[in-house]
Amino acid sequence: MTKDYLHEDICYRDIHRDGKPYYQHENGNPCDPDLLHLFSWASFPSKEKKILELGCGDGFVTITLASMGLSVTGVDCSPVAIHHAEKNLKEAGFTAALHTGDACKLDFVQPQSQCYILDSHCLHCITDYKDRARFLTQSRRVLSSKGTLFLATMGEQPMEWTKTIELSPWQQKLGISYAVDEKGCYVQSLIPPGTSVRVNSRVFIKEEVLREEINNAGFETVRFERFAPKNDPGNITFLVELIKSTVS
Repeated sequence: MTKDYLHEDICYRDIHRDGKPYYQHENGNPCDPDLLHLFSWASFPSKEKKILELGCGDGFVTITLASMGLSVTGVDCSPVAIHHAEKNLKEAGFTAALHTGDACKLDFVQPQSQCYILDSHCLHCITDYKDRARFLTQSRRVLSSKGTLFLATMGEQPMEWTKTIELSPWQQKLGISYAVDEKGCYVQSLIPPGTSVRVNSRVFIKEEVLREEINNAGFETVRFERFAPKNDPGNITFLVELIKSTVS
């Protein structure tokens, strides 16, 4: 895990002191609506297929994938998150191969060994554009020649939406705020518990910026969908299905 993303581990550690999962899910549903919609696509892998989940966090999405009959390998930069993912999977009665690792390197994954890869809300946590390029390049490296990469990443939001977000007490403690980066995308920042340095934690990517990143990494877009929950139309996620481009 690079030092630039150590704040994820600090945040996981802090909130787990209160016995809570990092991400709160309504009605006990372990998956956000955008991911559930993605999983309904006919092209998404079915029972007994293998999938590499990038950014598995506490393992709640991992549990959903395993409950679908998929064989999951999960990776997350946070050792604390992986510890709790193992615990949550065991309590739910499921298994998965979990790794503490860097999704921008994937040095434990063999080239062209993965038929399916899922960005499980990981890419929008990578706010440095060079690191984002590494994430996509490494995903392409480990993807098989006929494999598929699915992205679920926060999309561009109007600034009015960021001002209406109701922050939880824990989020308020982090001092979450929003600004515009060099590419014109909104970026969320916070001050990790026990520190005094503000760090960028999420990027709300513009569609044209994401499409450029995809093309530069050598992918071809099969499907690109803008998703927002009915009860929160400003909360946009880009759901994308990618294959390796054959154009040199």
